[in-house]
Amino acid sequence: MPDEPVPDGAAGLRAANAGLCSVVEAKDAENALLRAELDAARERERRLAELERRLGTDSSDSGTP
Repeated sequence: MPDEPVPDGAAGLRAANAGLCSVVEAKDAENALLRAELDAARERERRLAELERRLGTDSSDSGTP
């Protein structure tokens, strides 16, 4: 839609605006999905780091026998 010429007149501009709004809404939805995926990946990374930290402890440095 961004590569299409803008039609003349108020009706054409309204149509072009509606088309652009739909593009923005689609991009917003895609952005929200990508942010959710990023948050999930960061949580997995945090959990993995915690498990690796725990794996590296033994009775001499863990505080528990």
